[in-house]
Amino acid sequence: MREYFRKPYMTQGIGKHSDYMKAIPQRAIDVQGLIAPNIEFKKPYDYHPNTAQMIHYYANNLHYLGGDPVPPLNDPSLLPHAPIAETPVEETPVFDYGSYGDSYTSLLLHMDKTGGAFIDSSLSRKIITTVGDAQQTTSKSVFGGSSGQFNAGYLSTPADASFNTGTGEYTLDFWFNTTKATTPGGVNMIPLYQGDSVGISSTVSQVIQIGIVTANKLSWSPNYKSYPSHTWITTSAAINDGLWYHVACVRSGDNHILFLDGQQQGSTLTLAGYTAVAATDPYFVGKQNATYHQYVGWMDEVHISKGIARWTANFTPPTKAW
Repeated sequence: MREYFRKPYMTQGIGKHSDYMKAIPQRAIDVQGLIAPNIEFKKPYDYHPNTAQMIHYYANNLHYLGGDPVPPLNDPSLLPHAPIAETPVEETPVFDYGSYGDSYTSLLLHMDKTGGAFIDSSLSRKIITTVGDAQQTTSKSVFGGSSGQFNAGYLSTPADASFNTGTGEYTLDFWFNTTKATTPGGVNMIPLYQGDSVGISSTVSQVIQIGIVTANKLSWSPNYKSYPSHTWITTSAAINDGLWYHVACVRSGDNHILFLDGQQQGSTLTLAGYTAVAATDPYFVGKQNATYHQYVGWMDEVHISKGIARWTANFTPPTKAW
């Protein structure tokens, strides 16, 4: 069926047959904006052409040949109406958390909100508290044009079941860049740490430190709660040259493997049946406690995964953000 669109005025006010006939073509406009080509008028010849009955007869009997009749020109529904005032609806802005990793991701810090608060982009949206001068800056970055800069400042997030890996698989990976010199027993630096804020060994699940075992080298202890009989895996080269490095600490079954830029460091550490402590204290990024083991440098793409060993052999480091 074709529809005709009429201009919003009716037959009311049209007093002469000739005026009505002039108005008809403007009221019979087809859907393409063209005057309908084949309009037929049904004429009852017993009406005088200028009577009101004749005018309204024309109005109510305008047909498109072969189709349905158009609505009468004096149909009240076609009368002009005042514009309906629409109240604008303000949309709540959606905060851009960036990509969220995947369902295994417990914590994901893209560190891309320059000058703003650090946020967790994982699906759990954990609360991130900034202490001291930790900030997001464009001075250095791997992805996203920004990274986290630490100068004895740090981040913390409350204890959460998604950090408690038990005997299951997990992966800790992040990028870091530092020029800070370290010596064992001196000012050691700790990029990631799970445990209490003063470093009591029985509550510490694992520690990643720079300089604690060998000067200027990164070491990982997946069984730090066994102190003093805990074990370290250490990088083969110093890493305080101001370059970006990708670190991955992986548990696959009972095997624990440390990777630097996708290359395994040291030997695989097997801890049969080892259960990581279920820490009831915060997870820290950039420190162990307020006076010791604080990180100085940059970090990017801090990513903690529970329930998956993302790499078990040498690999190419990620080429984009999670």
